[in-house]
Amino acid sequence: MHLDVIKMLRFKEKGLFTSEASFEREFHNVFRPVVVLANEKSALNDRYASADIKALVTRSDRLVAYIKHMNEHAGIPEMSDKQMQTLAKFFDYAHTTKDVDYTEKYRLQMIEEDKKACPKCGKEMVLRESKRGATAGNKFWGCTGYPKCGFTAKLNE
Repeated sequence: MHLDVIKMLRFKEKGLFTSEASFEREFHNVFRPVVVLANEKSALNDRYASADIKALVTRSDRLVAYIKHMNEHAGIPEMSDKQMQTLAKFFDYAHTTKDVDYTEKYRLQMIEEDKKACPKCGKEMVLRESKRGATAGNKFWGCTGYPKCGFTAKLNE
């Protein structure tokens, strides 16, 4: 996804000066996906990941060595300082800021996460309190589809 955005922006910038095949070749030589784990103490359970996915992950303390290895493996020469400055200017120019109220965004997200879906019918589950019987006063999750759907779940589920 991120590479698609970068690719679109770079092609708009270079579109008139290069063929599409030449652009594709250059783009994939310079830009490659990588997942960088920021904490060098991070542990990743990649036991079930395929080799091509494992090859895209590195830790931040190994990033420079990872980039050098990838470039050597692909036979790509190091960029000159001028090329790096041009690329940095491109990203600086392409950068846009957005006014986002993250407090409100995450408050709404937390409300959505608090909602549970009924595993039986898919309707929303709500917190209820038992009124009578041996469980009187205990809270539980009840389906809003009651009485058609009588699914309930203990509060800690």
